[in-house]
Amino acid sequence: MLTPADMPPGYVLAVSAPTEVEIRDEFNPELFIAGGLDADGSLGFKIQAEDPNDGNRSAVRGKVLFDLVMRHFGDAVSAIRGYWTGGANLLALNRGITAGLSDEQAAAGTWTGQRATDCGFTGVTFQQRMTVLGGYGWVSVRFSRPEGDG
Repeated sequence: MLTPADMPPGYVLAVSAPTEVEIRDEFNPELFIAGGLDADGSLGFKIQAEDPNDGNRSAVRGKVLFDLVMRHFGDAVSAIRGYWTGGANLLALNRGITAGLSDEQAAAGTWTGQRATDCGFTGVTFQQRMTVLGGYGWVSVRFSRPEGDG
């Protein structure tokens, strides 16, 4: 588990527990990552890297936040979950599919998919999805390690 001493400059550890972690931007607490680990070891998280009030982006980086969350939970993570109802991941997924990629290839190309792949979670399974004109309106996706890994 992370401690306040593990935080790089500009990052504040707001919650550090065995099944949850929250890290905030020191100068704008509206910007954060909050992650939770389910009983089966699947990690879900939410990142807010752009201020909803004024659109300003955080000086803290999403990749650093994700890496800190992965460090916090370590080997306890068995999969990474995504539930996308809008935002950059869903947009990238739909763009990839429109460009001719399979659903799984497009999911792997999203921001979350890239972070998951960096950590060895290269299997992609769609658990639920809702199709709308022009793509998906929302999806629930799971990134897992290939059989036999971890």
